[in-house]
Amino acid sequence: PKAPRTSTRKVFKTLHETVTALAGVDDLQETAMRLFLHCAVAASACGPAKELIAYEFMVQAFTLYEDIADSKAQLRAIVQTFLGTPDGIPPWGSNP
Repeated sequence: PKAPRTSTRKVFKTLHETVTALAGVDDLQETAMRLFLHCAVAASACGPAKELIAYEFMVQAFTLYEDIADSKAQLRAIVQTFLGTPDGIPPWGSNP
């Protein structure tokens, strides 16, 4: 069967709502942070029109990072997540 058509904006809105809900669970904050970063990469891959959406996902990821109280968890987040993610995102405002 053919998949129903939906806009990428609606998909990213649903993803944002879902990951935000996960971020509200203490044991899932690191996971939510990684998901926000993956969503940022996915939004960036959709082209310049989704630049603001990608930026919002990055803001949410950094906000979660700041909320993580455990310094070991913050270090793990930097090493495992933040260092590799920017490679998947082209410079914002650039024309491919």
